[in-house]
Amino acid sequence: MVAKKPISFQTYRTLYYYTSKDFALQSLRDKRIKIARFTELNDPFDFLGISTKDSGGRLQLKPIKEELDQTTGIICMSTSWQEPLLWGHYADKHKGICLQFRCAYEDWEEIKYRAERPTLRTFGKTSVAALSKHDLRRLSKMKFNQWAYEKEFRKFVPLSNPDFVTGFYFHDFSSRMKLKRVILGSKCDVPVEMIHRLCLHNGDQVGLIKSKPANFSFKVLEDVQFEHCLPPDED
Repeated sequence: MVAKKPISFQTYRTLYYYTSKDFALQSLRDKRIKIARFTELNDPFDFLGISTKDSGGRLQLKPIKEELDQTTGIICMSTSWQEPLLWGHYADKHKGICLQFRCAYEDWEEIKYRAERPTLRTFGKTSVAALSKHDLRRLSKMKFNQWAYEKEFRKFVPLSNPDFVTGFYFHDFSSRMKLKRVILGSKCDVPVEMIHRLCLHNGDQVGLIKSKPANFSFKVLEDVQFEHCLPPDED
């Protein structure tokens, strides 16, 4: 009898975190990134996007979102570092930085983009009160398809121990979210030496590249003329 080969499961995925240069430098220094709150998200339909003709049902969703906001935060990343809209919207108009991470596959959930808003029927329910925690988690991963360019994945994080000074919540770098590369925006003016010092101070071996607008397409590419002193990232 021929032994069956073990099933191969993907264990890691590569994801990208866009941010301003100041927040990126703080992240490199402290080896952590800020956790977003549901009430801070830039899409007003996020989590409240369920369509119901019942005004009472819509009112019921708001306190559910507010309660979730007190217990759970999210980290949003993309599968691409080459999307110009993401650089423009989340990385300070290409003056910011994109951080590349190797992330544990099972920790992250893919956003599902839809042309129409979900309804109670989508979840097999007849009232907002009947929505289960599983339904609410599904709802929190649904967005209008005009957001599809973000290619977003989310990690849901329990909130605990806010920063003593800022009151914000942070998620530490780890083997399950390992920094692999720093990508400077095409207009980023952060000295390479500063990135080098921050990474070496923490003992991190990461790659460093600078981005630039493509010559013949609406895409962001690597600036191969960029000179730097960091080694290439290694798997």
